[in-house]
Amino acid sequence: MKAAESNAASAIAQVHSKLAILRETVNRIHNLTVDWRPSNWKPGPEQLFRVLQATPLEVVYLCYVPTFRAAAVPGVVLYEEFVPGPEVTVNGFAVDGRHHVVAVTARDHFEGAPGVAQRHVFPSGHDDAPAARTADAAIAALGIRSGPTYTQIVLSPDGPRVMEVAARLGGGHDSELVRIVTGVDLAAAAVRAALGIPVGERDLEPSPGPACVIEFLRPPKGTLAGVSGPPEATFYHPPGHVYGPLRVATDRAGYVITTAPTREEALVGARTAAGAVRFEVT
Repeated sequence: MKAAESNAASAIAQVHSKLAILRETVNRIHNLTVDWRPSNWKPGPEQLFRVLQATPLEVVYLCYVPTFRAAAVPGVVLYEEFVPGPEVTVNGFAVDGRHHVVAVTARDHFEGAPGVAQRHVFPSGHDDAPAARTADAAIAALGIRSGPTYTQIVLSPDGPRVMEVAARLGGGHDSELVRIVTGVDLAAAAVRAALGIPVGERDLEPSPGPACVIEFLRPPKGTLAGVSGPPEATFYHPPGHVYGPLRVATDRAGYVITTAPTREEALVGARTAAGAVRFEVT
């Protein structure tokens, strides 16, 4: 990253983290005695999350502890500030250095699984303008001039705070939702851009559409014997797949997607469809 871009990025309000802090340091900061290695220490794409309350400053931090041997650094965790507030995702696309915000969606997490999205909702239910402006500034600061963008933002009491900026499509079927609610096909635009085919600004102009909810499915623990559900449901895994605790996005079992004239109706439809799913595990 160029120096100017680095300086600009540092001026963007964002969630603060320390990437290589010793677990012993975390314990000392919080006056804790914590055995950070979980009892189920084993290889696999799993993470352990601990939420710590710092006193007397009353600052909450979230620690991500990798439990798989290949990626773990002995004695080291990701120590990240926890910023309160609802979370939104800004889905966009950059063309010739100009960033186009196509849709802003609410992003709700599963209880007990920080960072794992339970649902994406459009419209977001918030004033989208501050989040859109913050995403534009972050994309410009990082020098992303072409292609899809995915920006996660917390609407903190002090204003929008950037959690993540990625030069890619969202991984939770975000482009599918965006296509339904705006008519803009971000996935097709990303393919064209990758092939060197120009993407016009008119291709990125959103049109009014319905409210929409993508609701992800949390499976029970066990070996999948079978699953059924309404037409709105899509399932990820065949029989024989083993479900463990929900810790990362790939632990989800599938999703339902619903549309309706209003946000509230779409949320009700998603809850109803997800509630009709039946898992059989052994």
